[in-house]
Amino acid sequence: RVNWYLSEPEVEVNIHDRILPTHDGKSSLRYFDGATMVSYQIPHKAFETVFCRDEPLPEECKYYRGYDPSEDDVPVAAFEVKESGEKGFGVFTKQEISHGYMLGAEESSNHVKLTPTTTEMVETLAHKHPDEAKALNTFLKYIYFYGFQSRVHGAPEHRVDSGIMTFVNHGCGGNVNVGEEGFDDTFSEATVDATAMPKKHGKSSNDSVHQIAIDRHLDQFMGGPDWAMRNIKAGEELTNNYLSFTGSHEDWEKDVKELRRWCSNETK
Repeated sequence: RVNWYLSEPEVEVNIHDRILPTHDGKSSLRYFDGATMVSYQIPHKAFETVFCRDEPLPEECKYYRGYDPSEDDVPVAAFEVKESGEKGFGVFTKQEISHGYMLGAEESSNHVKLTPTTTEMVETLAHKHPDEAKALNTFLKYIYFYGFQSRVHGAPEHRVDSGIMTFVNHGCGGNVNVGEEGFDDTFSEATVDATAMPKKHGKSSNDSVHQIAIDRHLDQFMGGPDWAMRNIKAGEELTNNYLSFTGSHEDWEKDVKELRRWCSNETK
């Protein structure tokens, strides 16, 4: 999966390294190059259209086909960043929000993204040259603290919301009013088993490797909007369940323990 989602230059480098040279110096591949490979990464819209005609309507066709301006959405202009006690800063709503409304959907796909290759390169440079990489370490702290890791492309990558929604805090003990559609918000860091990640976890319980609708809107899917999990009053702080950002069984125990430590310090 990592190789499937390589960028065009990365594919070209792999072709150069793995294909035997010809006597005339020209490529032995007549109909394949990096640009061709990249064109295969996103399924054609015709495939999505046919797939989403299925009955019952597949879950990913209902929720993850990109931003729909006709749906109820609260723009980011309705929120503000203010101090939030020991947590530092938080996001507060300036208006009442009804249960089920999306939050900042139009801007949600605008995020800072580190692909698996970039993530590996940056982390390797910071580890091998710590004295020369002070600015790089500052950047990594920003990525780790405000972003989330996923393995949707087969290896660790990082994304950070580029807007103010990145300041939404974790709601300790299940005190959550904002979440992802389809995410089970009935558990929190205080109630889950730290050694066993729930089988149905995150935006979609579909375990298929190839999800046509999602793969066509992957950036929107990964940085997608949150929903109001209940009615939210004007002036109330938005809180999320950070466990919804845990994308792998390998990270589950570490994330649960870290959130328990944060919440323990908050209640002291």
